[in-house]
Amino acid sequence: ATLGTLANDVGFLRLGFWADASGPTLDGLTVSLLGDAPAANVSAKIVKDSNGNGVFAPAFDLFLGSQFFAFGSPPSAQISFSSQTLDGTTRYYFIALSYSAVPGGRRVGASIETLEHIDVLNGSEGVLPPLPIRSSQALVQQTLFARPLDGAYPTPFATPPSGGFDTGVFVNSGQNVRV
Repeated sequence: ATLGTLANDVGFLRLGFWADASGPTLDGLTVSLLGDAPAANVSAKIVKDSNGNGVFAPAFDLFLGSQFFAFGSPPSAQISFSSQTLDGTTRYYFIALSYSAVPGGRRVGASIETLEHIDVLNGSEGVLPPLPIRSSQALVQQTLFARPLDGAYPTPFATPPSGGFDTGVFVNSGQNVRV
């Protein structure tokens, strides 16, 4: 997948939790950042599927918590939230990422690396798929605008050079554009 240099609430992982006995609670997750995006520019958000359909809908699903990634190897965001009681019904939780000012060519993704990254109280984690659980990584792409006003760039005032054509792409001093 490819994303722009600014993204809000992009779903990366869906986690389903259930318990064979009533009582255990899910109280937090530690999310690791995959890829090479600057950690300080990326935040993770945990949302709970509100209607039980298993589909990520950030405008309707219940927000539980968010946190920017802390530097580390890998960078991680420890997100605590109100206790979520687990029972025999599968409940879905989504990990979404938001970021700004991530340079083009970088990659972003999310993972749950170890059992210690799943905070369960009054019970055990039970049977889990093999860890780590990792999303695919999305490639961040820079967008160029062929019409300067689309990107809020100034329009050239000078007459276009003769013998060529004006693409309308604004190029700052010292930048090169390869076509």
